[in-house]
Amino acid sequence: MCHRNRGGSSVGKREQYVFGSPPIRRPDQVTVLYQIEAPTTQHWHTGASLDTPGWADFFNWTLSYRFDSDISSYYGLIRKRRHPISRNYTTILAEKAGLVAWVVSNMNSMSDRNRYVRKLQQYLPVDVVGSGGIKRCPRQHDRECSAKLDLIVVARGINEYSNIAPKGTFLNTADFDSPKELAERILYLDSHDDEYLKMLQAKDEYFSLYEDYLLADDVFSEFRYEALSFCHLCHRLWNVEKYPNIIPDIKEWFRRAKCYDGHELYSSHQNK
Repeated sequence: MCHRNRGGSSVGKREQYVFGSPPIRRPDQVTVLYQIEAPTTQHWHTGASLDTPGWADFFNWTLSYRFDSDISSYYGLIRKRRHPISRNYTTILAEKAGLVAWVVSNMNSMSDRNRYVRKLQQYLPVDVVGSGGIKRCPRQHDRECSAKLDLIVVARGINEYSNIAPKGTFLNTADFDSPKELAERILYLDSHDDEYLKMLQAKDEYFSLYEDYLLADDVFSEFRYEALSFCHLCHRLWNVEKYPNIIPDIKEWFRRAKCYDGHELYSSHQNK
């Protein structure tokens, strides 16, 4: 059995430390970099500089969304339903009020997704919900806002998404040479109900599995799935001699080239 503790006076007494700046560690302690956000130019989400010498030879393992982590952790898992759900897809089509909605809380991303959306808006309307948008969805109403969005997901990234979500249930910008080509596919689905419903019905064969974590004095929830990853971490802690490791330069691991230039924005495709 493992007990999870987020810092505080008990840090020096635990065999696991997963939060904060470099503490004075005992030789028998195991330290883990727990990171659920994509790399940034200078800092972790805690504000600790990557260049701080104290992080060198400090961490034993990594726990993050990345597939090259010692332990992988996800915001959620997608699983096949044992029994199909029954829905009135005619009503869903009739109640569809918009074409594309971008729900966003951070406009300043290294992926240049805001620039991608601006280019996409040249070819079709995109409702921006959240930061920088006219429409808002306060954090304390996460569930109500999500319930209003009966949609096909458009993901921006490389084809590793297919390792998590089944093909045919979402659109991926990586499969299109330009925002214009993606817009053409979206407009095609909008004008061909049978093709749109085929994707929506395929998506309905699956469900998402996640946990709720109340944050900010119970104002809103954060959704992640940590049960499996922390079980793996607990197993390692009870069998630590089987997993000897020390990371000499965590900065190099954190900044490793896992981000990709948007070819559809910065190459000859950008004028399409």
